[in-house]
This record gives sequence, C-alpha cells and structure tokens, in this order.
Amino acid sequence: MSKWAKVNRARARKPKGTLSGPERAFAALLALRQAAGEVSWWRVHPGSLRLAEGVRYEPDFAYVNDVGEVAYVEVKGPRGFGLDAESRTKWRAAGDLFPWARFEAVVMSRGGLVVSTEVYEPALGAARVREDREDMA
Repeated sequence: MSKWAKVNRARARKPKGTLSGPERAFAALLALRQAAGEVSWWRVHPGSLRLAEGVRYEPDFAYVNDVGEVAYVEVKGPRGFGLDAESRTKWRAAGDLFPWARFEAVVMSRGGLVVSTEVYEPALGAARVREDREDMA
C-alpha cells in the first residue's frame, strides 16, 4: 500500500459529525461551564467561516461566555499536539478577519484534562500559550 493510500484511508475513517475523544471531553467541559454559568451558549461544529474565495475555516466549537465574548475553538488530542501548518495559517487568518472573536487551540489529555490553551490575539499579531490543568469532574 502506498503512503498516500494510507493517508486517504485515515482521513475517511471518521464520519462527518462524529466527535473524537478529545472533542467529547471538551464538549463535557463546556456543558459543565454552562451549568456553572460561565458559558451562556455553545455548539459543536458550528459552521464555517469564509476566509477567501474557496477557503474556509471550520472550528470544532463555538461558545459565548458569560460576558458576551464569542470564541472559536480547535481541539486537539495529546498525540496531535498543536496545529499543523495549514490549520495554523487558517486559524490566524480567521483571527485577523474576525477580530471581534477569540480564537483558541486547546490540547486535551487522555484523562479529559486541558493540557494547554493557545489563544490568538490579532491585535498583538501573535499567539500566546497558557499551560492549564483543569479537571473534567
């Protein structure tokens, strides 16, 4: 089997709309935060943002916090630490085009903990990383 056949099969493995383990853990975290009043609204795969002709960014989550700030979140597991080059480029372009929203990249551990959160701040033109440890329970 060729290298590309393996890559294409891996991409086709997960049906559209199916959540990965880290995404399920982050959804549970958002549900807890909503119950605590920290988050007023959230959605999984909320749609896509148009960046340019034929280029779209599809975040894993969108939420509105208790003070009305909108955030779009990319969730990665412990093996896929961080964003790859294409994802990072789209993530930053979306941050530049939609400065009213917060763009986060969250790495979840196997136990459902947030390991790190990277936040893109267009005003600074840079991303900052915050190391976290948050219990899901």
